Amino acid sequence: MDIEVNGTRLHVTDEGSGHAILFLHGMGCDGTDWQPQLDAFGDRFRVVAIDHRGHGRSDRDVGQGYSIAGFAADAVGVLDHLGIDRAHVVGLSMGGMIAQEIAVTVPERVCTLSLMDTFARAGDGGIAMLADQVEAGGIEALAGGFPSLVFAAASRAGRPDLLERFDTQFRANTPACLAWAMRAIGGLDTYDRLGSVTAPTMVFCGAEDNLTPLAQAEELAGAIKGARLEIVPDAGHFSNLENPAFVNQLLAKQFEHPCNHGGNR
Repeated sequence: MDIEVNGTRLHVTDEGSGHAILFLHGMGCDGTDWQPQLDAFGDRFRVVAIDHRGHGRSDRDVGQGYSIAGFAADAVGVLDHLGIDRAHVVGLSMGGMIAQEIAVTVPERVCTLSLMDTFARAGDGGIAMLADQVEAGGIEALAGGFPSLVFAAASRAGRPDLLERFDTQFRANTPACLAWAMRAIGGLDTYDRLGSVTAPTMVFCGAEDNLTPLAQAEELAGAIKGARLEIVPDAGHFSNLENPAFVNQLLAKQFEHPCNHGGNR
């Protein structure tokens, strides 16, 4: 369904009933990336997946640009629109950055926090340079070399469907929107605020993630009190798609934490 949040039309999947799980996808992707998780948990939870502004089936007007804080405000606006007080929040890559922002700004909305293949601070400014290249040269400036960065060897060798899906999905992006999303990532720095996170947190890292490698996952997990770090075998940057059985088993443990409130219907 489509709903208007903060002046922008967002496409949202909202299925099932029970305690809510909010799924937040990565840059250049969309909510369909969570299908293995929607299928696994939709029979006993209310599963919500957003296409972030500028992505998928949501509006693609870049306006004044994007920010992680702005994406987080959109996500909270979706929860408000759906009458959900608190949710288990799951984010991958850019979605994990958005999830961090939600957890530090409105912690009362977060039952548990699951952060996949992501980081707490962008670092050296290289992402902004890539954004300039995308604006100047289009999606092709980035898309060609991405599979070797984001997928594990087993996926590249045995999952042509996954690689083809990603290539089609990524090339469907609007260059300006993708560049603004990259700049939003480049401006990320939640590290010094993560000590305030109180939600039970699990950090996932694909064993072969070359885009957000283990050192960044370790830094992220180390900044959150009590966070648990899990390495996902046979997975690169898309842990939830490359090894869904392993990821779903861990997520199921996360979702056992109580999420008691009146508005999560």
